[in-house]
Amino acid sequence: MDPRIVEQDLEQFHQSSFGWALACCRWSRPDAEEALQAAYLKAIDGKARFNGHASVKTWFFGVIKHTALEQRRNRITRDLAFGRWLQRGVPSETTPTPEQLSSDAQTLPEARLMTTGLTMATATVLVTITITTDMTGTVL
Repeated sequence: MDPRIVEQDLEQFHQSSFGWALACCRWSRPDAEEALQAAYLKAIDGKARFNGHASVKTWFFGVIKHTALEQRRNRITRDLAFGRWLQRGVPSETTPTPEQLSSDAQTLPEARLMTTGLTMATATVLVTITITTDMTGTVL
C-alpha cells in the first residue's frame, strides 16, 4: 500500500489513536504521547509494515500497543538496573577506605564485638560511627 495513503488514514483517526495510546500506557499522558509518536515514526519509516490483512486502524492500534509495551519494558529494565547500581552505593569522601579501617587495630576488635548478631546495615552504621568519633561523640 502507498505510504501516502497510510499517512492519510492515520490522520483520520488520530484522536482515537491517542485514546488507545493512553489506555496502553495506563493513562499516563506523557507516556502515551511518547508511544504514539514512536508508533507514527515506525509507520512512516516503514519499520512497521502494513500487509493488508486488517484495516489500517486495527494495524496501527497494534503498532501502538506493541510500542507502548516495548517502552514500558525498557523503562522497567532501566529502573531495575539503576536500582541495582544504587544498592552498590557510590563511594564518598567521608567513607573510610579499607586501608583506613584495617590500620586502626584498636577500633576493629571493638567494632567486631559491637556488631556481633546485628544486621549488615546496622553493623555498618555502628562501625562508621565508631571510626568517625572518639567514642565520646566528638567527631574526629
